[in-house]
Amino acid sequence: MKEKVTSRHLYLRTIYRLSQDRSRIRNVDIAKELGYSKPSVTNAIKKLCSDGLISSEKEHGIRLTENGLALAKELTARCDILAEYFMKLGLEKEAAYENARLIGNQITDDLFELIRIENIRISGKGET
Repeated sequence: MKEKVTSRHLYLRTIYRLSQDRSRIRNVDIAKELGYSKPSVTNAIKKLCSDGLISSEKEHGIRLTENGLALAKELTARCDILAEYFMKLGLEKEAAYENARLIGNQITDDLFELIRIENIRISGKGET
């Protein structure tokens, strides 16, 4: 089950990131970005549509729904916070983001919250 969630989250983050630079996203754009086959992406897109997280229309391409956008923003922020923390621990940016993407969906919300608070503390921002 965790693998499906992780894959779904990867697709949502990718669609969100691509939507920042493009007005229309196609299956082939996602396939190229992730290095996946077009049939694999097509299957994932169908599932995300049935879950109500994206819409896919020929004229407009693939778009995040309101729920999909909210989840994609949350996942992206979580990844950014983890990567920032990992960079403070000494990882280079690319390695920090790779690790954040790998473990971001594997850790509990409680552990993530502890990391978020520690990240703020060591930044000297003092807010929780």
